[in-house]
Amino acid sequence: MVCTIQIKEKRREERITYEAPEMVSVEFKVGRGAKQDKLYRLNVRDQSGHGLGLLVTENDSDLVQAVNVGDKLNNMLFYATSK
Repeated sequence: MVCTIQIKEKRREERITYEAPEMVSVEFKVGRGAKQDKLYRLNVRDQSGHGLGLLVTENDSDLVQAVNVGDKLNNMLFYATSK
């Protein structure tokens, strides 16, 4: 079974999109209260001056429940492809 994702652009500012060979990734931890921090490693889909578009896979879908709109993620490590 093949799944496709359709994204309707609602942002007001220009986004910079990364192609597969140029795609960068990011690593960060999220956790609240007594819950231990979980490490996430996600690919960056695009970026703007005010944020990143991250590709959340099914394996990391719990991240959607762990963060809220407007939350700021700190101590992020960014990885880029080398040329």
